Amino acid sequence: MILVGTYRHQIDENGRFRVPAKFKKAFDIKDKKDKKSDEEEEKFPFIMKGTNDCLFMYPADIAEKLFFGQFSEYGFTSEEEIAKMRDYTAESAWAEPDSQGRILINDDLLKSVGIEKDIVSVGVYNHVEIWSEKKWNEYLEKRKSSKNTEHSNQ
Repeated sequence: MILVGTYRHQIDENGRFRVPAKFKKAFDIKDKKDKKSDEEEEKFPFIMKGTNDCLFMYPADIAEKLFFGQFSEYGFTSEEEIAKMRDYTAESAWAEPDSQGRILINDDLLKSVGIEKDIVSVGVYNHVEIWSEKKWNEYLEKRKSSKNTEHSNQ
């Protein structure tokens, strides 16, 4: 499933947010009434610090493929290999949806990208970026300015 679209919403006082309905299927997030049976393995979204001061949220199967692809050839014998893996995993978390289908993001991840309350979720092909609304608006303004500069230089 290709993830697209931009959605504005909020993080509650406990660090939870509702995943937009258009993204729920890709992340296999179910509300309490739609929960899987006990025999079915649940796979949780994977959240990590991304670029541009936002968070990346990947479906579990994509996150596993990315990590296995990125690190499968590592012997984990050199300090550099271990440090790179540590950098990726230290600012990451599996995010188990609650009974209402909300995702909890831990405080450290939220603080690391300046998210307080108002957020923007952006579908970007195989993942969702989670931005503070302020930083998203700044990003858009910067992109708009750079596009205007490019057009005036042509």
